[in-house]
Amino acid sequence: MNLKTVGDLAPFYVNLYKNINTSDFKNLPFVTHDSIANNPEAFLVKDRSFVTDVFTGSGYSKKEKRIFMTEKDVQNLQIASKNLLTKLTDLELGKETLIITKLEDQTIAKFSAERIISSLSEKNTILDMYNQKGILESIHTKKPEVIFAPYILMIKLIGYFPQLSQFGIKRVFVGGLSLPDSARKKIESSLDIKVTNMYGCSEAGGFFAAEKDGEQGYHLVSPDYLHLEIIGKDGKPSNKGDIVITTLQKEGTQLIRYKTGDIGEMIKENCDCDYGGQRFKVLGRKDNMKLIGQMNFFFTSDIDEAIISVPGIKDYLIELDCDKDNYDVFRVLVKGTVKENDLINSLKCDDELYRQITNNIIKFQLKKVKELLDSGLGYKTKKIIDKRE
Repeated sequence: MNLKTVGDLAPFYVNLYKNINTSDFKNLPFVTHDSIANNPEAFLVKDRSFVTDVFTGSGYSKKEKRIFMTEKDVQNLQIASKNLLTKLTDLELGKETLIITKLEDQTIAKFSAERIISSLSEKNTILDMYNQKGILESIHTKKPEVIFAPYILMIKLIGYFPQLSQFGIKRVFVGGLSLPDSARKKIESSLDIKVTNMYGCSEAGGFFAAEKDGEQGYHLVSPDYLHLEIIGKDGKPSNKGDIVITTLQKEGTQLIRYKTGDIGEMIKENCDCDYGGQRFKVLGRKDNMKLIGQMNFFFTSDIDEAIISVPGIKDYLIELDCDKDNYDVFRVLVKGTVKENDLINSLKCDDELYRQITNNIIKFQLKKVKELLDSGLGYKTKKIIDKRE
C-alpha cells in the first residue's frame, strides 16, 4: 500500500505531509473525526463544483461532519456494493425491495438508501424507520423479498417475523450495527429468512463491508475502493485494535488512515468463497465501551446479544444509572414475560459484570413495561442508555 494507490491528495493531506517522509505508508499519521468536523472542505480532492451529494454524520465524537461525494464516487460505490452482495449472498438484483431507514435531510442513512441501496433494484419502497404502520402495510401489500433495515428496527421486528414470513421475505440486510448472533439465529432457525450484517461508516459513504452467508466476519466491497488496517495501542499494525480505513481514488471526502472509532480483529483464516480480499470482525464501537462498578469496562454490543437471547423478551432497554448512595445501577426495562434470574444469568457473558451484580457492588433492577422501547438516538440506536453522563 502506498500513496500512489490512494490517488490525488486533498489539501488537508498536502499540508499534513509537508515535512513527512511519505515513502512508508504505515508511518503516515492517523486522521480522526475532529479533523474532518473542523474543516470538511479541506478533505475534498476535486473542486466543490464536482460534488453531487452532501450528507452529515457524527460518529463517536458526537461532532457533526459534512461528507462530500461526487457522481463518480457514488457510481464506484454502487458498482462495488452490487458486486459484494451478489457474490457473498444469493441476492438476485431487481427483486421487490423494502428499504427502511431514517429519512432526515442530509443524513448518511437517507443518502445510502436513495443513492446506493436503491441502485440494487428498480422495485424499491423507501420508508422511515419510525413509520411502523407503513412498514407493516408495505410488507403485507407489496410482499418484498428483500429488506434493508437498521439494527434497532430489526430488534423490534423480531416478534413480528412469525407472521411476516408468510409474505415471502427471503433476506434481510442489517445496517447501522450488527444484529447479534442470537437474534439472527432466532430468525434464521425458525423461518426461511437469511440475515446479512453490513458494516460501514458515514465518512466512507455508507456500508463498505458485508458478511458471507454462514460465516463470521466481514468482506470489503472491493480492494480497489477501500483499504483497511487494524492498529494496536502502540500505533502499529496488529491483529486486534482500532479499525483504520483509507479510501482509494476518491474525488469527494478523502480518508487516509482514518480512525473509525471501532475496534476490530483481522481474520487470518481463508474464506471458502472466491471473493478474496481482507476479512475482519467488528468487536465493538469505542463509544459503546462503558465503565461500571469497580473499574469494569464492557462492550454494550456483548450485553445486547446476551439480553436479546433471554426467553420471553419482546423488547428491552438497559439504563446505567446511580442511586442515592452513589452505587451504579444496571436497570433493565423489559416488554414481555421474563424472570429476573434469567436476565442476571445472561450477564455471565461478562464474568466481572456478573460478579459485581451478584455481589451487590452494582445494583440490578428489573422494570416491566407495556410499550415498545426506543432510546431515540437514531439510526445507530443502542439499547443501552447511560444516564450518568
